[in-house]
Amino acid sequence: MLKQITTKYIFGLIFIVFVASDFISKIGYQYRNDLVYTSQVVKGIFQIFAVIFIIKNYTLKHKTIYLSVASLFCIHCLGLAFLDSEYSFSQNIKSNIVIINWYLFVFVLFLSYKKYIEKYSRFSEAILSFLKKCFELYFYLNFVAVIIGFLGNYELFSAYIINSRFGFDGLIRNVSHASYVVIIYTIYFYYQNGNNSSVKTRLNLFLSILFGFFLATKAVLLFFVFFIAFVLYRKSKIIFWIALPLFFLVVFLSKDYVLNVFLPEFFPVLHKVYTNDGLITMFTSLRSKQFTELFVPYVTEKWGVVNYIFGGLDTSLRKIEFELIDFLLTFGIAGTILYLFTFFKYVIPIDFIRKHNLLLALFVVVFFAGSFFSSIPVMTIFLVFYILTGKNHPQASQLAR
Repeated sequence: MLKQITTKYIFGLIFIVFVASDFISKIGYQYRNDLVYTSQVVKGIFQIFAVIFIIKNYTLKHKTIYLSVASLFCIHCLGLAFLDSEYSFSQNIKSNIVIINWYLFVFVLFLSYKKYIEKYSRFSEAILSFLKKCFELYFYLNFVAVIIGFLGNYELFSAYIINSRFGFDGLIRNVSHASYVVIIYTIYFYYQNGNNSSVKTRLNLFLSILFGFFLATKAVLLFFVFFIAFVLYRKSKIIFWIALPLFFLVVFLSKDYVLNVFLPEFFPVLHKVYTNDGLITMFTSLRSKQFTELFVPYVTEKWGVVNYIFGGLDTSLRKIEFELIDFLLTFGIAGTILYLFTFFKYVIPIDFIRKHNLLLALFVVVFFAGSFFSSIPVMTIFLVFYILTGKNHPQASQLAR
């Protein structure tokens, strides 16, 4: 009896433990104590047991993923072997192991879930039902935390230092994670409402959009522009083509007010970046500046031809936060192609994205904002979104068989 209960609730509980550990780490960061390592320790322990479970239940069915993960590690090592670095190969491997793990964690999570569902297929509906409750509960708790942060001006629930910039991220560990989490929940509730519209689903969709405005990051606001365009296009192509030039006209007419009045009043940090470095640097949150001032000199000085194929980074440069550039740094052209092929072939299939094409708006944001595939909290949320949203999708529903 106890085993049946554990079997049904284990993945929902793991999800809760994951997101709770992220919040505890956020508390540790806020108050500068050792709690900041909680998330890292919890997920490290999970990963050890998950890898043991995967090995114990190994079959040739998922050999492509196993081979891809091993190949990606080897590709990274090859890149380091040819990197012109002041650090030794062993030092670079040791310092980069955490970064490699960020990228590969999603495959471990996916395989452990897949193996577990295959082993306990008779409980799949109960497992998914409880996981769904935990997934939605996390959203509600986050939203409540955002409202408390906004009304009470609590820095713990703020995305930034209080009074430096507007934005609240609730229980989520940092603002870049929060942007993706809000976007994923908005897409989740949008398709949930489309499949089974009710007062609850419409309210959930509204709350997820409201959450986005409380967060108020450029990534979320950019997604909302695509989201509105997507909804208009699906509703009426005529309305869409009328609204599109009107949108650009409004942007053109209001740009001076936004840049010279609105920004200084509500987003002084962004206005300072705009004043010092220009519009593109402001929109990309200094990423374009990092690209020209950090990435280009780094590859010019330290990369050879082989590194363009296999990548190579050391402690002098960790990431630029343009997604493809960070992929190139970590895995090179060959590794980037292999990673994305494996991910979109075996984890989140292209066919699923084609049938849920609002996800394309998410991936446009990912290209500019970065830190998506390398974020363990975000990839956890995204994988759970796929599992729950894909229950009625042929390829995704295989996870529950």
